[in-house]
Amino acid sequence: MPLPCANQTFDSVKEWVEQKPLTVNDEVIVRQTYGGITEYQLATVEKIDHGQQRRVILQQHGSFYRSGKNCFHPKGQTQFIQPTPELRDAAVNGKRWMYGEPMDS
Repeated sequence: MPLPCANQTFDSVKEWVEQKPLTVNDEVIVRQTYGGITEYQLATVEKIDHGQQRRVILQQHGSFYRSGKNCFHPKGQTQFIQPTPELRDAAVNGKRWMYGEPMDS
């Protein structure tokens, strides 16, 4: 069973942000990976089009490029992605995956 975000890439997130368009108070999902574990959190958009690079600021998560990459750790383990019902459920219920397989929470 693949991760529920397997089809979301930096390019697809950027396209979604531009087409939607993303607005203040919109809900997004923050994907965090570490040690083979993937988990999701709900986040709220605080600012859009911030600065010259039009960054997205998320409450409690900081600054991101429009592709979902974290501005301070662009090759790091935290990105924002498009919310889907499955991802929202995973975030709300604390579901986690290890090496792509569901874990018991």
